[in-house]
Amino acid sequence: MRAPAAQPPRRSWLCPTDADKRRMNEALEGTRAAHIGGAALTTLALLACAPWLGWMPVLGALVAVAQTLITARLFGRTSFAAHLHVLSFALMLGVILNGAVASGGPTSPVLPMAALPMLLLSGRFRRTVAVSGLAVAIVAVVATMLVLFPQRTLDHPEMLAVTVFLLAASVAIAISFTDVEDRLRERVHTDTLTGLLNRLGLDARFSRVADDARAAGAPVSLIVVDIDHFKKVNDDHGHDVGDLVLATVAGILTTRLRDVDMVFRLGGEEFAVLLPGVGGRNAAAVAERLRAAVAEKPIDGIDVTVSAGIATAIADPDGWRGIYRRADAALLAAKRAGRNRCVSFEAITLPFGRHGVR
Repeated sequence: MRAPAAQPPRRSWLCPTDADKRRMNEALEGTRAAHIGGAALTTLALLACAPWLGWMPVLGALVAVAQTLITARLFGRTSFAAHLHVLSFALMLGVILNGAVASGGPTSPVLPMAALPMLLLSGRFRRTVAVSGLAVAIVAVVATMLVLFPQRTLDHPEMLAVTVFLLAASVAIAISFTDVEDRLRERVHTDTLTGLLNRLGLDARFSRVADDARAAGAPVSLIVVDIDHFKKVNDDHGHDVGDLVLATVAGILTTRLRDVDMVFRLGGEEFAVLLPGVGGRNAAAVAERLRAAVAEKPIDGIDVTVSAGIATAIADPDGWRGIYRRADAALLAAKRAGRNRCVSFEAITLPFGRHGVR
């Protein structure tokens, strides 16, 4: 019986999937300079307006710049990166509200700047988080003005109305751009024939899987699967049948795995199976189960078999390419040993037989 594999760390509500975490990380890397530069320019603008608005907004802006720099520095050093990011936006909103309170309340020109942190937040987190953040921001802005300046807010609601509109518009625009970006990224990372993630998809996901496994003290295994004699299938039966074989094998691999496992098409007839939290013998058992499932019945009347190479690691300085090279070497050993079998890199002289592990 297969031993239970170690489970990856529990994901937060902010970033429950790999795609959510990747979006957050990529957005931070791509907008770090703009974020800091924007905060600095805002500080300069408020400094120029200090004779009319007072010094409190300037001090608040300096605090915002400082917390932006601190957040950027700590971002890659903590497992609570998403929470730290949200806290950063909350502090920025608080600083802006404090500046607005100190410079006229509901009539302060600082008030519409509350849209800035929401614009950044919505570009880095999924739609549910963005909409929730919008609701919190609107309640915070409106409640602050009504509680501290009830009469002035009722007499002069124009700036508050503009601020609420800018908050909603900023979130809507950011979400629309993020949706387009996600669709384009998915196209780039997806193999159109099988619907599986491709080599770029593996590159994008492996680092996150490896980080999660490392945090849990668990291994990561990679199985490289190759369809035996696939060129002969194309030559004898045509490329349409070859495409059918590829799509069918992809479906078999996908349906025989856990939800957290991932299958990729690396190119041609080669696939990769990423197993988070699964080590040596368990990974070999998974590979044997996949091999047997493919060989179980013909595909369009053709007997199809696969060979597989397995490698396991806890940390690899070369990322997925390091573990891939070892799994690929094991795959080559499986083919040299007669195909339709699985070989582990850790025991490269001991192939797993056609009918089980030996």
